[in-house]
Amino acid sequence: MCSVDGRKAFLCERLGLELVPDWPLSSMRELLQPIDDDRPLAHIGDFPLDYGSLISCAWGKPSLAFGEGFAHYDGPLRSPRLPGPPYHFMTRIVTLEGEMASMKSGGYVEALYDIPDDAWFFAENSSRTMPYCVLMEIALQPCGWLASYTLGRDYADSDLLFRNLDGKAVAHREIVPGEGTLKTSARLTSISRIGELIIENFDVTCTINDDPVFTMQTVFGFFPPDAMANQKGLAISDHERLIFDQPANEIIDFKSRPDLYFGHSSLALPDSRLLMVDRITFLTANGGAAGAGSIRGEKDVDVTEWFFKAHFFQDPVQPGSLGIEAMLQLMQAFMISQGMHDGFRKPRFEPILITDETEWHYRGQVTPEKDLITIDFECTERGKAEDSCWIVGEARLWSDELKIYHAPRIGMRIVEDEAGLAAAVVSNQKDNIAGTDEDFAAAEYGARVLRLLPSQIQLDEAGQCLNVPLNTFSLKMKSDSVESLDWRQIRDYWVEHSAEHYLVHDLGSALIARFVRRFILADPDDFRSRIKQPAIYLANHQLYLESFLFLSTITALTGLPVEAIAKKEHQGTWIGETYQLAETELRDGNPMQMLFLDREDPTELLRILDDYSRTVANRPRSLLVHVEGTRAKQAGQRVEKISSVLVDLSTRSRIPIVPVRFAGGLPLEDNGKRLDFPVGFGGQDHYIGTGIEADELELLPYKERTGRILDGINGLGPIDQADVPLPGDPAFAKLVNADKSGRTEIQQVLWSALQAMPEPGARLQKLLQGIASGVPASGLSRSEKIMAKMLGYKNQR
Repeated sequence: MCSVDGRKAFLCERLGLELVPDWPLSSMRELLQPIDDDRPLAHIGDFPLDYGSLISCAWGKPSLAFGEGFAHYDGPLRSPRLPGPPYHFMTRIVTLEGEMASMKSGGYVEALYDIPDDAWFFAENSSRTMPYCVLMEIALQPCGWLASYTLGRDYADSDLLFRNLDGKAVAHREIVPGEGTLKTSARLTSISRIGELIIENFDVTCTINDDPVFTMQTVFGFFPPDAMANQKGLAISDHERLIFDQPANEIIDFKSRPDLYFGHSSLALPDSRLLMVDRITFLTANGGAAGAGSIRGEKDVDVTEWFFKAHFFQDPVQPGSLGIEAMLQLMQAFMISQGMHDGFRKPRFEPILITDETEWHYRGQVTPEKDLITIDFECTERGKAEDSCWIVGEARLWSDELKIYHAPRIGMRIVEDEAGLAAAVVSNQKDNIAGTDEDFAAAEYGARVLRLLPSQIQLDEAGQCLNVPLNTFSLKMKSDSVESLDWRQIRDYWVEHSAEHYLVHDLGSALIARFVRRFILADPDDFRSRIKQPAIYLANHQLYLESFLFLSTITALTGLPVEAIAKKEHQGTWIGETYQLAETELRDGNPMQMLFLDREDPTELLRILDDYSRTVANRPRSLLVHVEGTRAKQAGQRVEKISSVLVDLSTRSRIPIVPVRFAGGLPLEDNGKRLDFPVGFGGQDHYIGTGIEADELELLPYKERTGRILDGINGLGPIDQADVPLPGDPAFAKLVNADKSGRTEIQQVLWSALQAMPEPGARLQKLLQGIASGVPASGLSRSEKIMAKMLGYKNQR
């Protein structure tokens, strides 16, 4: 029974609810779009083993993964799964031998993986080579598929879990962008049943153009859930326990991205979601059983990690390959700490010690309910040649206090790369990056510094990077740093536009100089094409001041007025007072407008957007919208939702949407506060993406349009855990925290920023001097009174 104001309005005498099985792909139909491909394709009867079937094996209905022969899994119980994106590395199956559900050895599969030139793992690795964890997965996933294909139907009700157990492998060479297709050939060599356990052995070869790039022998197992819940791990020796328990002798926090490990132009740990170590807790140059060095690191288990969502559906577990990657990164940190690259001109890491055998054993799992991962490495061998150096040793990974992974032999190498990798990538990416190997090396370094792809880096004839229009970054001059932002260029535009130097110009310039590090264009050509053209800037939201600073900057760079939608309650804050100051001084010449939204009125947003749509043709201007409205509280938060009315505004008004991402302004941990200014009073990076035209959006199914925009925002700059707070300014923080003379913290920040401004205008100098002297001011103009109030000066006449 439902009532309205006490009156019975709706009666239902019989109501039922039924829960039915469903799968993620039901709401991700874009992943099932047909792909034109005339290459050979294997079938199970008439059922094609194309990309649609393989992605269904990850996130879809089981009978859509293997055909009706797998329909017995189309119920509520779990079925064997492949990883989902972004950790899914199979495109199609071209050869299949063996019988479904046969439980017999001898099955054989050839699977293709089309390597995207712009794959996320190339962009997020420390150099543009395929990470070892990805190469492992490319080789392992066809084994998992073949094991599922041959699993007997009588196991359908057993709810088995599938895990890799052991392996030996050799990576014969590195893989770089532009190599095309990698083929994995996997043969099931034996099947053993031990009680409820099923153990399967595979021989695997990965090739590119028939040349071997990776060979492996590996063991998998099917386990009942009880066996995995009661895992005992690997045997622990007294020596291993001593290594695990020894007190920390050094704490190096990787979340703060220390320069020694992340700042080198070519030799660094991956500053991205690939990073699998949070901190170093023990480091010695001559420790370990061989006296050649030892290192220990940790990673906190986070239920929101991307790999839990990808690996596997209904069975979240950290991929074992990422555990191996954690070991390799720990080894890389050890090599950096020992200065093994000293004397190299352009050192970089190989993904692993190429051509050397690596061995691993897994007897446990990292699942979301765990707390801490500990990784340790003991070096047993160090070597150095003319153009390389390497280490070999033994590594272990612990889940809480259980030893679950062991690599009795694993190696890492640093190589001199004045031509090697850069030349290989250039030869495979001639259509993407023009020029010499040196040009590509410069682009690669620029991409690393600016968190872009090398193909996005643009240089002028002098080698000046065009992606940072307000910073000097000369890559051909091999500059190792990006000069500070040229805030004067913004101020000069506003002074010239207004025909007078106003107080608001100094306020904006002081805050831009203080709190914006870089203004970064993902596509300079696209940006230049939009000069004086209206755009809808859709952005995430980190800090309170970023809207004002972005509007000031983007208006100056595009020469077009910009409006921003803000909450009505902001009218009474310092941003509202800044808007009043601009209105008072610039009057009708103020091209930057704040549209204050009453959130209690659900029609207000529609009214604002409708007014913009109706008038933009006669009064061209752009629009900035923080798509989720509320500021985030910690770094790395993705934008998860966007109102479809913003998409409709673009298609109706024929105005492109330009993704914007603000990065580097928030702390790593949520401290419960929403910030006005960057953490530590450091800087923030403003990223501008490639515009998304209305025509492009209209070609997409309606529900996929918002996803296209979200991808545009979330794909800019440092994302997820890589979005760390930029370095703070202790000297400025000390100035802010000095005697505030009755000012609030915000007033003190504004006062300190203006005091530190190198070139204040004459009016501002006079006003600051009057406030500092405490002499009652007389005859202040309205704008001076607004500014004085913002700075906490109350003795006005």
